[in-house]
Amino acid sequence: MISISEALVKRWGGIKLNEPATAAEAILAAGLEWEVEKHPLFLADGRPVNRVALVRSDNRTILGTATPRYSTIQNLEAFEFFDEIVGRGEAAYHAAGAFRDGERVYILAKLPGTIRTIMDDVSEKFLLLTTGHDGVNSLQALFLPVRVFCTNVLPRLLSRVAVTIRHTVGNVKHKLTEARRLLGIADNQFTKMEDVSKSLASRQMTTAELGAYVSALVPDPEIPTERSLGSVKRRRETIHRLFETGRGNDYAGVRGTAWAALNAAVEFADYDLPVRGRSDSERTSRRAESALFGRGSNFKTRALNLLVPLVGIQN
Repeated sequence: MISISEALVKRWGGIKLNEPATAAEAILAAGLEWEVEKHPLFLADGRPVNRVALVRSDNRTILGTATPRYSTIQNLEAFEFFDEIVGRGEAAYHAAGAFRDGERVYILAKLPGTIRTIMDDVSEKFLLLTTGHDGVNSLQALFLPVRVFCTNVLPRLLSRVAVTIRHTVGNVKHKLTEARRLLGIADNQFTKMEDVSKSLASRQMTTAELGAYVSALVPDPEIPTERSLGSVKRRRETIHRLFETGRGNDYAGVRGTAWAALNAAVEFADYDLPVRGRSDSERTSRRAESALFGRGSNFKTRALNLLVPLVGIQN
């Protein structure tokens, strides 16, 4: 049986790491040692424009554009602040890679402990450290509870997409302060997620409640056509099916609960939510990125927000 890290890498792209001691070792193992360069842009007639291209140093791929004042943060520079925590055994680097052509790169760090919803239904705790080279995305950390049953990435609480990390390139004290700030926020979020998951698992869903939930999650189309109505019908049917037979949802104590309803939506977002792409590999990569940062992530958050009022929690 493959590990959670290996399962995530298979979906995201990248490489499973052998728990390297430093971010530098992780970046080298994952082939992320390239840098981002700024090159001036010109119109076809040779006139300069007030933009620069952000270019990979190894293969000359243009990752994005920005103003000339844009400050590049190289891969090693982005992640090495977390070495202070890894060196103390409070986290371990488990995977690293890039989405698309390198517009966004990541290092996945495993934190100790688990989120235990009921009996053997547990989720492991990860931090996804990510930085963008497209001129848009910043250096951030995402708190990822990953359910062991299905390796699905659960939604984050409080609609928090990510925590922006202050760019600390100073002394060890400053780097350690930043890393500890991040760990403190993560610990709080994971504790809340465990409380919420237990509450959801204690609440059985009625047929009417499940129908209302799925209809709100996949609303009627604004312009009803045969195609749009058919799409909505298929998506709703898929979520209903995953509620009954999704990964881990037939487990005693999960079956028929609001927790099963949440995991049905999460599995749909991670595997079935349509994405565009010219090839299977491109669609797989885009679906993974969507599930973490975009449309899929928002879908999971909406599912959670629809369910928590049933158990008296305000998310």
